[in-house]
Amino acid sequence: MIPERFPGEIDALFCHNHNCPDYGLRKNGNLWFCGWSGKDEKIRMVYCKTCRKQFSERKGTVLSESRLPEEKVISILDHIREGCGTRATSRLLHVCKDTVTQYILKAGIHAKKAHDDLVSFSPSQQRNSNR
Repeated sequence: MIPERFPGEIDALFCHNHNCPDYGLRKNGNLWFCGWSGKDEKIRMVYCKTCRKQFSERKGTVLSESRLPEEKVISILDHIREGCGTRATSRLLHVCKDTVTQYILKAGIHAKKAHDDLVSFSPSQQRNSNR
């Protein structure tokens, strides 16, 4: 068994297999850390006991399939969030401007999915006709 970086961190993850009965369920007890991935083996692999599929802990995040170090991606997105332009960010962080654009797009898609997941399950409210 591989030790967790932070206690309870596995509870934040869920199975990404759409055919799994536990798909999308957090804190279900069906996930285990089962190994390492990546160039320096810093990315943990997660195993679902229900469907017996394995996936990266980065699956479903902006870092999914990223070749850049995590710190570099976070720095790119921090620069953009603070109002730094694409070209300026690429110059400051020594990456191609297309790479910056790629991560902006990935972050936007991820944010939309997270928003849709959170909002779609919120209770609906009746609109008042007096407004």
